[in-house]
Amino acid sequence: MVAGNETLPDTKKKLRVLEVSSKSAMDLATELELMRKKVDLKRQHGQGSLETSGKHTDLRIKKRDTNTISSSPNAGKGRSKKFEESDIYEKSRTALKEKAKLYKKIKRGEIEYNEDLVMMDGDANRVEAASTGTESSNNDSDDDNDDDEIIEITDSYGRTRLVPASKAFKYGQADIFESSDEEPSKVRRPTEVIYGDTVQYEAFSLDRGVAESVRERDKSLDEDVHYDADWEIRDRGVGFYKFSKDTSQRSKEMESLANMSVTLEQEASEQAKLDSKRDREYQERLEDIMALRKANLARGEW
Repeated sequence: MVAGNETLPDTKKKLRVLEVSSKSAMDLATELELMRKKVDLKRQHGQGSLETSGKHTDLRIKKRDTNTISSSPNAGKGRSKKFEESDIYEKSRTALKEKAKLYKKIKRGEIEYNEDLVMMDGDANRVEAASTGTESSNNDSDDDNDDDEIIEITDSYGRTRLVPASKAFKYGQADIFESSDEEPSKVRRPTEVIYGDTVQYEAFSLDRGVAESVRERDKSLDEDVHYDADWEIRDRGVGFYKFSKDTSQRSKEMESLANMSVTLEQEASEQAKLDSKRDREYQERLEDIMALRKANLARGEW
């Protein structure tokens, strides 16, 4: 009901009729149908959250990981216990590695056997392995040279080192491979071969007699070798003189330059004499003027 003088708004003026084409309606219906199919498909796979991105709806389901998220109050304790166990395992693994390295050193004879350090008898194990013939065949690189004799060598820097005999050639110690009655399988390595980082010098050493004959030969028979100015491209100075490649022409040029040098030296000496004579005359004239000035000052006529 309308109270008083109130009037109803004119709905005919404010309402607008929206015209929807049949194509738009079909597109909307198609989009809704696709959304329903996607939701049904996601529900069948056990996923339930819906996210939209861009123009089309993207259904992405975030599944809760029940293994990592737990509402139990003892979840933190279990996790810390797992970390503690992993730390214990890592410490045990490191200790076993150190113990294995210690056993290897004792077996190679690098350190003395000490019952307080190890829980095995290295000599007994070695004798047992030799008797049974079933020695460990581990392919570890540290065990490849266990049977090598540890020898003392001096490297190229003068340092004394203990190395296996099979690796001594790396330090220039090839003499240890000399064959003997005890070890006939080992042969002497050639001393001319270079091992490792070595500076090569005097690669071709002459015999003493040949060297003396080369040193004492007559060098006057050697052909004169002169500088070839055309051999390289470079800037020359103002006083550079290019000699001819012909020997006779070059000798004439050198002789001409020598004569020119003598002439210049003579002219320079004559000019020096003239300069000294002029200086001497200047000093004599100066002395005469000073004497005349003193005489005039004495008479008061200056």
